[in-house]
Amino acid sequence: MHNIQGGFDNLQMKRLNRPDSILVTMSRQNIVEWGGLETIDLFFNITFNESSKADESSWWYKIGPNIPKFEVLYIYFIMHNLIRWRFNFACYMDCKEEGRLLNKNGKPIRMFGNFIVCSGPALKAPEIIPRKGFQGFRYAEIIY
Repeated sequence: MHNIQGGFDNLQMKRLNRPDSILVTMSRQNIVEWGGLETIDLFFNITFNESSKADESSWWYKIGPNIPKFEVLYIYFIMHNLIRWRFNFACYMDCKEEGRLLNKNGKPIRMFGNFIVCSGPALKAPEIIPRKGFQGFRYAEIIY
């Protein structure tokens, strides 16, 4: 006979052991392409915090090699071996078709691959939090 109570306890334990957030690294090359950390900070502040339209409907897509198995609360971005920004988790996407977003020249952006979709508000790290960068993502507990 199956122990229903034991089965429920196992389900609760699995749920309690889920991670709260993920860490992803922005590569040095991406930081240079964006124009440096100051430009990134300005973009995130204006887009997600200071704009009159900055709310949970502000989105940012981070491409990655794979999609995490768990939904989480937050996404932390590591830049130059420091945790620099925290976003709210929106969803994961596996895009197999060309996206409808346009670049600054009005050409469609090829959006093939796996994406982590972040939403605002963006919260800059309140202090220096060292964390070595890596490829892919790592699960983590809430950091701030």
